[in-house]
Amino acid sequence: MIMKYVAAILAGGRSRRFGTDKAMAKIAGKPMIAHVAHALNAEMLAVVGHEEAARYLQATSLSDPLNIVSGPLVGVLAALNWAASLNAQWLVTAPCDVPLLPKNMAQILIAAAEAKDVDIAYAETRDGPHALCAAWRPSLAPKLEKLFADGVHPPVRDVSANKVHVMFESTEDFINVNSAEDLAGAATHLERSAISPLGSAND
Repeated sequence: MIMKYVAAILAGGRSRRFGTDKAMAKIAGKPMIAHVAHALNAEMLAVVGHEEAARYLQATSLSDPLNIVSGPLVGVLAALNWAASLNAQWLVTAPCDVPLLPKNMAQILIAAAEAKDVDIAYAETRDGPHALCAAWRPSLAPKLEKLFADGVHPPVRDVSANKVHVMFESTEDFINVNSAEDLAGAATHLERSAISPLGSAND
């Protein structure tokens, strides 16, 4: 069976600025990571670096590969290998602290990548790139493994020259929750969306 895309949430950060476990912090009655999972809307979901969150979401739990360089792309590599094992055409990733993601992000990124015939499509807003909110071809895994074996962890946007950035209009949709104030702001946004005539963020 070939799946169009699977998704992985990157949750291995230490939440130093936030002070507590970001992934399981509650927004609108649900852990933040549950809002990310809902937005990704994938047939198969994995969580990298957080077993508790994976159990909560009934998702596959992945760990960073051992004995290689550290950095966010290590979690991406674990997810790429998992996606390849499932014969998925694409892997879509997001960090655990972006609970307001647009629910069509995966489809938009994949469509842009396929239109340009590239290996990576990542989100960007007028505030800058959101390079871990991205669609990746699982065939990139060997390239990352080679870079890591050489002791190199490139900037996320520099994994491949064969890429496209995709502009999204709303900066609020890609907010990273790094503080209690950010958490309160995200909750307000979700409450506002829930009463909007355009639909509910929780449906």
